[in-house]
Formats: sequence, C-alpha cells, structure tokens
Amino acid sequence: MVDAAETLRRAGINGPYALALGSNCYAGLAQAAQDGYPIRGRVEHFPEGPMALTPKIDGAVLLSHGGGDYQLSVGEDLSIGNVGHDQDKVYLYLTESFAFRMLERGAAV
Repeated sequence: MVDAAETLRRAGINGPYALALGSNCYAGLAQAAQDGYPIRGRVEHFPEGPMALTPKIDGAVLLSHGGGDYQLSVGEDLSIGNVGHDQDKVYLYLTESFAFRMLERGAAV
C-alpha cells in the first residue's frame, strides 16, 4: 500500500486516498496480526479515507479520494414500470442508468 501511495504521489495525485479490498484481501487483513495485535486498525487509518470491501475486484486498489478525479453521470431519473400481474400480485420494475468515469487516468493503483 505504501508503494501504491508513492506511485500516486509521483503522478501528482495527492491524498486523501481510499482503499478498496477484494474479498480475499479483506479477509486476510481481518485475520492478520503483528506481534499478537490485529493490524486492521492501523491499516484503516493509513489511506486517510475510507476502506471498503469490494467483492467484485480481485486484489486491492488504492485510489484518489480528494475529488475531481472521477465523475458520476446519472442518465435518467428513477423509473418504475409495470411488468404484469396475476390474480394475487402486481410485478413492477425499477430502472436507473448511470456511468462512473475516471477523469484522471493515474488516480488509481
């Protein structure tokens, strides 16, 4: 994680940083200890931003949390529609479209 933070700093991306951990990394961190003490508490405060379990990634990602490096675009308002019904139930659906873009290519390691 220290190497990743240094890579971001060299690219001009200063903290705070957020840490996204895949399932295996998150579990390993929860079980890891140094000198008999859990290290998760020390690691949680290192990135100066949130640490989150993100099961859809393999490994871990340190990313900029300072603002301006990413953009969330919402495409349409939340929509609700009727799929159908039977004698006892009405079946509805919800839709929402969005895109998450990385504006600064070097903002994640």
